[in-house]
Amino acid sequence: MSKVKINLKNSCYFLFFGLSLALPLGIYTLTAGPSRIIANKAYNNHWSENNENFVQKIIIVVFCILIFFASLYLTRYFITLKSKIIKYIIFSICATSLITTLYIFTFKPQILIAKSTEKVIIEKDTVIEFHFGSYPDEDKMSNLIAEKYTAIISLLHPLVIPAEPILMEKELKSAKKLKLKVISIPMLPWIIGNDSAVSQIKKLAHNAKGKYYVHCYLGKDRVNVFRNIIEKENKNIKTNSHFTARSLDTIARFERGNIYKLNKDCYLTPYPTDEEFFSFILNGKIKSVVSLLNSNKDENKKRRKDEEKIMTLYNQNYYNIPILESDSDLKIKEAIAYIQKLPKPILIHEYSSESIISNRFKKIFQTK
Repeated sequence: MSKVKINLKNSCYFLFFGLSLALPLGIYTLTAGPSRIIANKAYNNHWSENNENFVQKIIIVVFCILIFFASLYLTRYFITLKSKIIKYIIFSICATSLITTLYIFTFKPQILIAKSTEKVIIEKDTVIEFHFGSYPDEDKMSNLIAEKYTAIISLLHPLVIPAEPILMEKELKSAKKLKLKVISIPMLPWIIGNDSAVSQIKKLAHNAKGKYYVHCYLGKDRVNVFRNIIEKENKNIKTNSHFTARSLDTIARFERGNIYKLNKDCYLTPYPTDEEFFSFILNGKIKSVVSLLNSNKDENKKRRKDEEKIMTLYNQNYYNIPILESDSDLKIKEAIAYIQKLPKPILIHEYSSESIISNRFKKIFQTK
């Protein structure tokens, strides 16, 4: 096959063919293919979270490599092809694949949600049970009715477009048809704007009675945050879940800088973004958050105030231990000794994980 020039037109062809392959095959890989198979195998065989994440990363890397070379080959074949009819057929098939995938994601998102085949009790005490999962279709709702569920608790939010407004409307229609109660507690997948939702969840922890099925879209971040709030608000509620919350061990950096694992249970990070707070801190994986920010800098005053409000709202253990650049090594060692006595795992942060203070703290921690 002859070489082709790298120009804007050919680059657009490569991007088009790449998307037409990556989107449908990527969705299949995540929802029914290798990724889902590995997730089920990991659960059934009690794999550790690190082992499962390692295998999943391999799957993603292999997938990306295959898509890249398949797209490259298809682009070269298409450009050098002389038959206009075959070109039209190839282009039509790829366009149909891309449009169909985008249509399903936008208007039929429930198709993408893997159905849970087992019954899982997440939270339970003598008067209330919380069972968690992904978005329930009509068949799932019928099973919930047969199992005498009191209601569905939906964490879907109308601002998470395009999928969730469509799913919310469909869920309400199906529930009305089957005469199943739906309690809507709209929760955004980031910390800002969830004050009302958190207040409702805290009330449920004390006042609700019965058996509830709680879900967001895929049964990931928001259900774990819900579970964490419920457990901390009512100590009588115990957790027993196969749903895996996102862990700091699975990523190397936050948006503002690298994540450093100081020891088995302590992490030094930059100041988390709203989404990072929600996904990695408020899901129950982190037991204590320690801020090294000091209020001598004006920009830190608002950050400390905002963070303290967030931690209080979500019942997260929070400690502010300000460190100054002028502080002695002895003072930092004393701060480290105090931090290591806190409930673990512990997330420690300055604004930047590469700042002078962060680097000193990290060096003294690791030396100690």
